Amino acid sequence: FIDYANENGLAGDLTLELEIADDQYSPDLTPGAVTTLIDSGVHIFSGIIGSPNNLAVRDTLNDNCIPQLLSLTGAPDWGEVADYPWTTGGLIPYPVESRAYATKMAADHPDGATVGLFYVNNEFGQVYAEAFTELTDEFGLEIVAEETIEATDSNPPTAQITSIASEQ
Repeated sequence: FIDYANENGLAGDLTLELEIADDQYSPDLTPGAVTTLIDSGVHIFSGIIGSPNNLAVRDTLNDNCIPQLLSLTGAPDWGEVADYPWTTGGLIPYPVESRAYATKMAADHPDGATVGLFYVNNEFGQVYAEAFTELTDEFGLEIVAEETIEATDSNPPTAQITSIASEQ
């Protein structure tokens, strides 16, 4: 898209350049990667993945009036325009997405349904699980099993899925 935008003048007289830095999805590495890019002349950041990673650089980018666009996180932290005018979220907030799932389940099972929650054991997963759990009474859903996986675990979640399936 960058090539297309430049070839078709989508940014007027500006030439867009894409630079990528890998923070290995570690919020401890994100500030260094962002600082290196700022030092090399980057003027806009987009697509930083993860709530902790985006939070690790939000103050720096806002203090320097550098846009932090389309943060790839649905955490509810990305709508604080008064405090962080240079930051925008890029995903549907996790509580809104949880409501969509609960709404669909209730529509498919109007007499109520049992649910097994399976989520990543980090802030991302916790927000989803908490938001969904808060909706169960409203939508006639009952959580009968809850399992997690670590974000760093690359093994198939066989035990977790077996545990959830045994609750049927």
